Amino acid sequence: MCELFGLSCNDRDRVLRSSPIFVQRGSLCQDGWGIGYYEDARAIVERSGESITRPEAQRRFFSIVERARSRTIIAHVRFATSGAPDTCNSHPLKTRALDREWIFAHNGVIEGFDYPVRSDIGSEIDSAKLFSYLIDNMERYMSQGRGIRGIYPGLKNALRPLIREYPNSKIDFLLSDGTCMFPFNHNHKPIYYLKRIKDYGGAILLTTIENLSPEDWKPIPKDKLLVICNGEFLVRQA
Repeated sequence: MCELFGLSCNDRDRVLRSSPIFVQRGSLCQDGWGIGYYEDARAIVERSGESITRPEAQRRFFSIVERARSRTIIAHVRFATSGAPDTCNSHPLKTRALDREWIFAHNGVIEGFDYPVRSDIGSEIDSAKLFSYLIDNMERYMSQGRGIRGIYPGLKNALRPLIREYPNSKIDFLLSDGTCMFPFNHNHKPIYYLKRIKDYGGAILLTTIENLSPEDWKPIPKDKLLVICNGEFLVRQA
């Protein structure tokens, strides 16, 4: 299975402490890797289809970690279940919608799920279909009616019918628009979170790797779409 890592904090930071452990513990996932982060409102995504175990891949990965200073960072190491090991199939994936740029990293599979992929994503794997489905349905939700319609209810509105139709699906994802992080877990390995207090304030780390460090990591609730912004939970139980 793939492994996910995310950081949300209230000032620009790097993941120098956690990323080497993430790479070491995720080394069984040898079908690609990637890092996504934000410079102001612009999403920067750097990916590769090569194994993270290769020395040259690790050198490139950690050089990106060195310069990826951001309030939001998402990293992924891939174990392919759909699509060949290739840069275009590595995560995070990126698209633009609702006047912002989104990055998405996914772990799991939805058997039988099919959906047209947004043209700017550049991949046809199942994760690209799920990403497109979520973003397209959120856009439709936001464009309907005159009532107040936000991103969070739009995402929930997209997830409900998906889970009903595919109850045996296995889904972990981290989704961000650069301001908020939306983690979600359904019927799959847990996503763990850790709250840290930095000199600048709060930070929340997320990962699918159990006990990434000897600290008090806890699983996020299953089937609950959470919202994290600037290192704080905005929605934790909903």
